[in-house]
Amino acid sequence: MTKFPIALRFAWLFLLLLPAASSLARSADHLPLPVMDLQRFSGHWHQLAWLPVDFQRKCARQGEVRYVPRPDEGFDLHRSCLDDEGRRLEDTAVVVPVPGAPGSLQVRSAPRWRAWLPIGWERRWVVAVDPGYEWALVGSPDRDRLWVLSRQPTMDRLQLASLVERVRVMGYPVEQLVFAPDAYAGEARRVPARLVVLTNEPFWQAQLQDDVLRLSGPGLPQARTLRVDMRRDMAVPGVQRIVARDAHGEVVVQVATESCQDDMSGAWFPLRASLSVDGDAPVRGCARPANAPPPGEPR
Repeated sequence: MTKFPIALRFAWLFLLLLPAASSLARSADHLPLPVMDLQRFSGHWHQLAWLPVDFQRKCARQGEVRYVPRPDEGFDLHRSCLDDEGRRLEDTAVVVPVPGAPGSLQVRSAPRWRAWLPIGWERRWVVAVDPGYEWALVGSPDRDRLWVLSRQPTMDRLQLASLVERVRVMGYPVEQLVFAPDAYAGEARRVPARLVVLTNEPFWQAQLQDDVLRLSGPGLPQARTLRVDMRRDMAVPGVQRIVARDAHGEVVVQVATESCQDDMSGAWFPLRASLSVDGDAPVRGCARPANAPPPGEPR
């Protein structure tokens, strides 16, 4: 990056961070990551979903981004995608992390000779990243930019829906997201109203009948009955979120219309699911319509 006097450098940094401070005050849940390995973050990413603004407005599929480390600091950013007519679109920029705040990135497409000026820069926040750096959520302080990035071109619906739910809670307009055509496998279908959800270790079973969820599993001498308070189709097509509550807490079920193989029996189910009990981490499992027999049993 072009070098410039220390006083100007601090003035540049102050002007960059001043608008961000007001955003920090608005939501304690919406912050850039305070700790991030920039070297592990670098490299090639697939764009599974994005808000259609600026360059992304023209993208229809095969969105990709590459962060190439620079010899001085930051990255050279290379973006590309195909538009509706199959034409390859490309864009480049320079990315510089804010000193002491690696999750807060400054992006500049302006000419290099203007690098010392506090103009022509846009702020990007890495708000979440996978421990293995297999996915990342990149947004902005004003929540008007958002990318769901993955090292792989496809992600299972439940994981993708969970990531989108995280940024929805942060206040991003996820209903406006554009999903890459191959972002998730299979065809989106309607989630059945009555379901049986099974998980492995812990071995939970949830039976959904209309507005009632009956939960069986470890530590429950008898089935626990909860009232279904919410069923909502999520931003990812073919995924539904179900929340049921009782006096002891809540059970959250997410169901996706893609096939699922049981880890222990090897049996195939028509639906994939996750289940969270009273705030615990979600447990992966499989599901079937309540009127369908268990796999392997005659109809």
